[in-house]
Amino acid sequence: MGFTAVTTSVDANQNQNVMVAAQEQQGVFLSSTGGVSESFRLLGLKDKDIRTLGVQTNGPSSYLWAGAYASGPADPGTGAYSWELLGSKDPVEKWKSFSKGWKGGSCFGIAVQGSRILAATHHSGVLGLDATVKEPEWSGPDFVKSGLPLRDETRFHQVDTVAASAEGKIVLAGGPEGVYRSVDGGGKYSKCSDQRVDAVTLPETWLFCSGAHEIVVEREHEKVGN
Repeated sequence: MGFTAVTTSVDANQNQNVMVAAQEQQGVFLSSTGGVSESFRLLGLKDKDIRTLGVQTNGPSSYLWAGAYASGPADPGTGAYSWELLGSKDPVEKWKSFSKGWKGGSCFGIAVQGSRILAATHHSGVLGLDATVKEPEWSGPDFVKSGLPLRDETRFHQVDTVAASAEGKIVLAGGPEGVYRSVDGGGKYSKCSDQRVDAVTLPETWLFCSGAHEIVVEREHEKVGN
């Protein structure tokens, strides 16, 4: 069976965790011994279309986050789920669902910035959530003032991936329109990449390789005359 996502972590108990999300909605699996043979076990989320994983460390505690795909453009999505990593033991609450305030459709990527979880979405830009508060709720950037590219009057362009500095407020959001950077934790963004590259060059002794090539080397003979 193929897999859609993989991530790793070492928790406070020095467990070498390897987590994978299986294709065809077959769930999320965990190995707490570095992924050795026959060490993976099913954590759950079968029948959920999980395609991105991330790990949050909060003091001595570690949490696995799993982002879910929506069934289609009209589906608002279900957000993300978290699982406290306790090695071979299961947490009391097992998977916790975080869907309040989520209207982004599919979750394409997850990043962690301190206590905040950031999610790349299909049409809500980059959503953020503080999982440490009593009632966590997803919130996004201002639709008009954020600087993220707009798809139409009510939706952002798709964000395929998100990255963030663990300490600080730098957030990067990447998608079909390029890479956008925020230095205030995801409030305002500005474009920091070119959407296309006009020219690609190579050193004189290199060749572009588009497939099998046959190279014939010929040498001109010097003509010697009277």
